[in-house]
Amino acid sequence: MVRSVLCLLTVALAFVPLLSAVEGGPKNKRGLCPSPGDYGICAHVCYADDDCQGANKCCPTNCGTICEPPVIKTKPGSCPDPNLHFKTCKTECTDDGQCEKNLKCCNSNCGLQCVPPEHGNRQTR
Repeated sequence: MVRSVLCLLTVALAFVPLLSAVEGGPKNKRGLCPSPGDYGICAHVCYADDDCQGANKCCPTNCGTICEPPVIKTKPGSCPDPNLHFKTCKTECTDDGQCEKNLKCCNSNCGLQCVPPEHGNRQTR
């Protein structure tokens, strides 16, 4: 009897990470996870960003996962005025850290895009 209960419990726990996928899949929150330190909690506190409260992200430790505040990278320069042209709209980024090299994540007429920055006194985004 105990063996059956343990088996059933193990099977049920195996499906917990799949619940996010059934509900439309996990949604990545803005920002990046900090680098894991030398020590960490050896447990899986979360499986996806949606498991964490507020803006916190589900981040790896050396032997598990925990909810941590995201690292938001901001690069120098300001965003240029959005270009007026027609193309298929697609959001490429949510913050500068997702853009290559010195490109910034900026509003355009077509969502957030990685673009070369302008250098001056304008506000970002």
